[in-house]
Amino acid sequence: MKLIPLSTKFTYYCTEDGRIFREQKELKGWAHRENRSGKCYHRFGLYMKNGKRKFFFGQRLVAMCYHNLLLQPDRIVRHLTEDSFNNHKDAIIVGTHVENQTIDRIEAGTYMNRGGKHIEEDVGF
Repeated sequence: MKLIPLSTKFTYYCTEDGRIFREQKELKGWAHRENRSGKCYHRFGLYMKNGKRKFFFGQRLVAMCYHNLLLQPDRIVRHLTEDSFNNHKDAIIVGTHVENQTIDRIEAGTYMNRGGKHIEEDVGF
């Protein structure tokens, strides 16, 4: 278990398999519908020093602990599998939106160009 590197009211920890703890109690979080494709992601509310809750996706908290991700707006956490609930440290990687939209989808066979065809040449591969 690693300490989540945020300035919070309580002490929060993250495990390698993506579970989040406050002090010694595991947080359940909830499924949050993130995008139009219907993928859901685990979301957690952490209490900040000012007493207000701030919401984080589970994969982002894991990346903060195990992939040295600071809160950088231009970086996203990419799932290496199609399972959006798998927040194991080995199942996620930090990258860019372009990498997520092209490379990962080509490998998964779900990339479609604007015309709706599966074409790999569109991104230069």
